[in-house]
Amino acid sequence: MEVANPTPSPLNNANLSSQQPSRSAGDSSLELLIGIYSGERNAKEVLKSLERLQREQALVLVSTAVLLKNSKGRLLTRQIVDWNIAEGGLIDGLAASLVSLLSPIGSLGTVAFEAGGLSVEVLVENLAELGLDYNDLLTIAKSARPGSSILICLVKRPWVQRLSQGINRQGARILHKTMVPAMRSNLGDHFIDLAQAVILEHSRQGGY
Repeated sequence: MEVANPTPSPLNNANLSSQQPSRSAGDSSLELLIGIYSGERNAKEVLKSLERLQREQALVLVSTAVLLKNSKGRLLTRQIVDWNIAEGGLIDGLAASLVSLLSPIGSLGTVAFEAGGLSVEVLVENLAELGLDYNDLLTIAKSARPGSSILICLVKRPWVQRLSQGINRQGARILHKTMVPAMRSNLGDHFIDLAQAVILEHSRQGGY
């Protein structure tokens, strides 16, 4: 599900704290929400508001990451937090994947996954199996312009609505995807290895 330029919903912390998250058979599902913001500081500011909700027990995050796209168009990792260590390091692998795929290749600024190559194809296919497909990557690439910031959040299904409200900001681009496989401790390392292979492949081509 994708929501472009959503209308922010007002947050009432007292109401959020008093509400109990819904319970269903799919409660253990892991949900990925990505917010893309026009300013370099926006993602970090949104994360601070989420951390406040976490302290107030109005939200329970699994993992978060903040990425920044600098003036040259290169994507940089600014902060990664695993709030629930037992869930593994998937957030690290997701962040590394986006950095390797969405940084420019040469002066044209072409995203890596459009430039092709075996490592790129394997990483894109793996991300698609996880729930983040090629069209999602293309949406992120087009929305994340130089000077923008990205907030990646992983959360269990009962907390999705509260997280969606928390990352809503005027002019933001929001992606919401369900992570398909169960969490494993080595899943993050797997995606990091693939991301490093992509960077190595394009370094050989002189693009990095």
